[in-house]
Amino acid sequence: MKIKRESSRLLKPSYPTSNHPPTDVSIPLSSFDTVSFDTHVATLYAYRPPNPPNTVIEQGLRKALAEYREWAGRLVYDDGGRRCILLNDQGMRFVEARSEYPLPNLDEPTPDYLELHQPITGIEELAQVQLTRFACGSLVVGVTTHHMIADGFSTSHFLVAWGRAVRGLPMDPLPLHDRSIFVPRSPPCSQFDHRGVEYVDRRETKHSDPNDTIVVHKAHFSSEFLTKLKSRAAVDSPYRKPFTTFECLLAHLWRKVTRARGLDGNQITKIRIAVNGRARMSNPPVPMNYFGNVVLWALPQSKAEELLAKPVGHAARLIHDAVARVDDDYFRSFIDFSSSKEKMEGLVPSADEDEMVLSPDLEVDSWLRFPFYDLDFGAGCPNLFLPSYLPVEGLLIIAPSINGNGDTDAFVPLIEKNLQSFKDDFHSLEESSRLLKPSYPTSNHPPTDVLIPLSPFDTVSFDTHVATLYAYRPPNPANNVIEQGLRKALAEYREWAGRLVYDDDGRRCILLSDQGMRFVEARSEYPLGNMDKPSPDYLDLHLPITGIEELAQVQLTRFTCGSLVVGVTTHHMIADGFSTSHFLVAWGRAVRGLPMDSLPLHDRSIFVPRNPPRYQFDHRGVEYVDRQEMSHSDSGDTIVVHKAHFSSEFLAKLKNRAAVDCPYKKPFTTFECLLAHLWRKITRARRLDGKQITKIKIAVNGRARMSNPPVPMRYFGNVVLWALPQSKAEDLLAKPVGHAARLIHDAVARVDDDYFRSFIDFSSSQEKMEGLVSSTDADEMVLSPDLEVDCWLRFPFYDLDFGAGCPDLFVPSYLPVEGLLIVAPSVNGNGDIDTFVPLFEKNIESFKEDFYSLEKERMKVKTESTRLLKPSYQTSTLPPADIVVPLSPFDVVSFDTHVATLYAYRPPNPPNSVIEQGLRKALAGYREFAGRFVSDAAGRRCILLNDEGLRFIENTSDYPLGYLDKPSPDYLDLHPPLTGIEELAQVQLTRFACGSLVVGFTSHHMVADGFSAGHFLVAWGRATRGLSMHPLPLHDRSIFIPRSLSRFQFEHRGVEYVARHESATKRSDSKDAIIVQKVHLPSKLIAKLKSMAFVGSPYSKPYSTFECIIAHLWRKITRARGLDVKETTKIKIAVDGRTRMNNSLVPMRYFGNMVLWAWPESRVEDLLTKPVGHAARLIHEAAARVDADYFKSFIDFSSSNEKTEGLVPSADEGKMVLSPDLEVDSWLRFPFYDLDFGSGRPQRFMPSYLPVEGLLILVPSFSGNGDVDAFVPLFEKDLDSFKNDFYSLD
Repeated sequence: MKIKRESSRLLKPSYPTSNHPPTDVSIPLSSFDTVSFDTHVATLYAYRPPNPPNTVIEQGLRKALAEYREWAGRLVYDDGGRRCILLNDQGMRFVEARSEYPLPNLDEPTPDYLELHQPITGIEELAQVQLTRFACGSLVVGVTTHHMIADGFSTSHFLVAWGRAVRGLPMDPLPLHDRSIFVPRSPPCSQFDHRGVEYVDRRETKHSDPNDTIVVHKAHFSSEFLTKLKSRAAVDSPYRKPFTTFECLLAHLWRKVTRARGLDGNQITKIRIAVNGRARMSNPPVPMNYFGNVVLWALPQSKAEELLAKPVGHAARLIHDAVARVDDDYFRSFIDFSSSKEKMEGLVPSADEDEMVLSPDLEVDSWLRFPFYDLDFGAGCPNLFLPSYLPVEGLLIIAPSINGNGDTDAFVPLIEKNLQSFKDDFHSLEESSRLLKPSYPTSNHPPTDVLIPLSPFDTVSFDTHVATLYAYRPPNPANNVIEQGLRKALAEYREWAGRLVYDDDGRRCILLSDQGMRFVEARSEYPLGNMDKPSPDYLDLHLPITGIEELAQVQLTRFTCGSLVVGVTTHHMIADGFSTSHFLVAWGRAVRGLPMDSLPLHDRSIFVPRNPPRYQFDHRGVEYVDRQEMSHSDSGDTIVVHKAHFSSEFLAKLKNRAAVDCPYKKPFTTFECLLAHLWRKITRARRLDGKQITKIKIAVNGRARMSNPPVPMRYFGNVVLWALPQSKAEDLLAKPVGHAARLIHDAVARVDDDYFRSFIDFSSSQEKMEGLVSSTDADEMVLSPDLEVDCWLRFPFYDLDFGAGCPDLFVPSYLPVEGLLIVAPSVNGNGDIDTFVPLFEKNIESFKEDFYSLEKERMKVKTESTRLLKPSYQTSTLPPADIVVPLSPFDVVSFDTHVATLYAYRPPNPPNSVIEQGLRKALAGYREFAGRFVSDAAGRRCILLNDEGLRFIENTSDYPLGYLDKPSPDYLDLHPPLTGIEELAQVQLTRFACGSLVVGFTSHHMVADGFSAGHFLVAWGRATRGLSMHPLPLHDRSIFIPRSLSRFQFEHRGVEYVARHESATKRSDSKDAIIVQKVHLPSKLIAKLKSMAFVGSPYSKPYSTFECIIAHLWRKITRARGLDVKETTKIKIAVDGRTRMNNSLVPMRYFGNMVLWAWPESRVEDLLTKPVGHAARLIHEAAARVDADYFKSFIDFSSSNEKTEGLVPSADEGKMVLSPDLEVDSWLRFPFYDLDFGSGRPQRFMPSYLPVEGLLILVPSFSGNGDVDAFVPLFEKDLDSFKNDFYSLD
């Protein structure tokens, strides 16, 4: 928020008469003042226009100060060392500020708010006002007041008085200023202990400061929501009157913040609640118009587990009772206590303005009854009122919403890592939470002290809960019916109602204590939305998966549409997915009154080592790792979970592709083929280095593997180990999908009975296990370069039927672990499969664009022939082959490299021989492309017209042509290489199985610029079609001669030429990936852009399409790069001299290079803060300066040995990063689309893949309707910002 402060002064009271009060009066602070915060508090008030002038607002403020003199005074100490207010009328700070921009949205508090008021620390004034006016006419009033002078209630009445004074109304009621009314009783009676509440021991004061970022979130609660909340809370109220809105909302927030913080269940959490004594003190009463502080604090508290387990009414009752205890007696006790020197010995106020983190506690200020919205200067109440940015974790401020209909806003500062959990949860109104114990069919209950040691397979499973969701359409059975069935199922699956403990030997065990599983009933006031895209919203539908002691949890959430979502979480060390799914089926059968068939086998002691043990396999690095090797990798990048749907038809094609490379009698399974496909697509999307090893950790169910002895399918527990296929990334991508499927198949096959038995022997050996821990890591958030996969295809999850049918939808919960794949059957039941794929946000688009592609990954292009193609002359008289043509000055400063372009044609297309004959004819008119570079006797670079020929390559592909829309390295297969070649032009014809043809053309830039190359291509097309090549090119490169009297009107050093030593030092490269993004600009967008740019233009003609597009791109790329605002950014723009110099000297048909460069430049802050027309003007004027005089000056300069001594051309084909600058080539007027071989223009024309950061190429879109495509190479880290912003016409 760019704010300019225009004036700052002290504002003194304006008295109605000349009889001013004395300015040496000192008022000692009251007991309540001294325990308030020793700091300013800032509030903001925003007003829509029109607003009265500052002078009117100022005069009203001065009048208000005459009645509220404390704000114009200063804090001092009297002779007794007491803090006092000196009423010296020195004045309050008054600041006038302005912004050149409209007022932005003031909805979510941010550090920008601090610009709208004066600092709150390090100042002597007791009140400050800042008036900030915006370009839109809006006004923001920022007020800061010292808390020891007055509480919020008093401050709000002062502000109302100020508004009334501005409007010429009396300030009624006038404040009572007597702070001496709070006297101790005689004798004093301290009935309550105020230590630890209002006061603490001096030695106990400490400040905690966060390492984590604190974010202030504004949570909005509608009146409808609050009504429902109050109704919920009233269920548990023992009182006649319902709980207040404040009590209910605070109870709700206390529980939601506690859950978001992830507090330990035994942690005590308290709230410090400000209680206004004006409504509490009665003996004697304190008038409501008393000015000062009359606030003490209630401190309700609870164990975190009780707060969350019991309903919201329980928390509301704790708050209600704690506030009720802060009554008249409590306030009188405080006055007596604070007046006792003996009691106060060694104590200081507990209010600590330097405390930045309150967790596990909260503090709350309720502004619900303060008349802040009555601060009216004559044009109405404020459009918005809110506290300033105050990032104190856990300091809640509750204020009335602006709409005035009973809505409430809560400002909630939390540590950033906890915020998303709070935001996902704070609108959820759960009904109840309790522990559910097994229901046995007889009174003969099993013992509750049985310990079952975990098996070796359990101990290497993940030490965390796994969450799954099941959605059902209505009608659904009642919760109590579902609950009863669950209790019956628990009687057969007692482990879920137990707890994890350690036995005397330190082994982890399941205690079958029947303590119960967590059972929660929840409700939403909305219909169930689409649950197709995994998101953090899923976390509302089940209980937390960490920091809990229960081994299983169920949440039933009912929606207004009648739908039911069942959220189940189960601890993975208790059972694998196969066992868990059979428990869920049993639950459904119990609800329907059916027997639970195939009762589980609970004996975990069946996995005994052989005698003697045989360690046939090394389990280090697979199931176990060295303790010191355990590490967690995390990333600051966002992880997104994408649901990829694969139809049965797609899977059939995929299996057919993979079967080509299958050496086995049986084809690869659907799972093997799909996983192979995903492994390759994710590897490509991640852009791994080719030498990088990538692995997959695949869960293998031992029930189907172990045979000696066998393990029954009904065994309940974990029987899973892992296969680990691996590959170099380059091999995985270069070889077909069948290769990957074979790697997976072979790795899984190796995890056989011998492997499982070897694992049991290994894990039972103390010697082998010394210093090892399980390799499974529940805290690992990033698996790249590897993957982990859980296959749920054979689990009967869809059989969880409570009587109204199978679930409408079954999904895993939101689990953003990068690379953790879950493969599940689709709901439609026809063989489709859904895969949940968590990837970094920066990689997800690439994956989404590619994962349905079944083509071989690189365009498998086969070279059929390669040869040199010589010109075909129409007469037997051949031109001499020893002519040497020196390069012109313009050729010399061009890039010393080939440039490649691609042309794609739909079938039918003429045969290669016809195209070849046309090309040979065209070479007769453009001999340079069949020549070679040589040096003459003077050392000048020349073109030798020796007709050695251009390179002509014929290629084929067994695959159809894919969609050539997104530039990628695949493009490099479609044309010959650009470096290490002697030919000056090359052509590659690639024919695809679908009949399509791609022509790849490369030409050396020193031979011809784009304009000339375009005309050569048109001539080639005409020759192929049997037409004359008209107009014929002009080949005379000697026409650029210096003037007889050379005139160096312009400086060409640093533009076309640089010092030799600079050319080697200014190449910048980067390890960051560069992506070429193609952006499409429709003609309608271009028209709007041109219209916007023309506003304020000093010229009669509008800016050109090119100027406007480049201006737009310049600004968007500069913003995406995040450049420093003081940095200078330039654009190198190619300017064609044919249209600048006299056409009689340089005709349009001149063949060669005729390009110099314009260099508009700007400071970043100017470029971004000024409109697009400013950038267009810079471009227009820079290009205009490259006129005929500039071209002639360049010819003179380049022909002067003295001037060019020690200089080399600035064009640097080795430079890969141009930031902070850009370079642009405009191909908008080149006739590339006229390369017609007889079956029509190309379907698509584009440059090849050229990842030079900041090198832009503009081409006309193939649509032919005035649309433009821009190819924009940027660092991957900047690309999302560019894409998100590009179409915004700010």
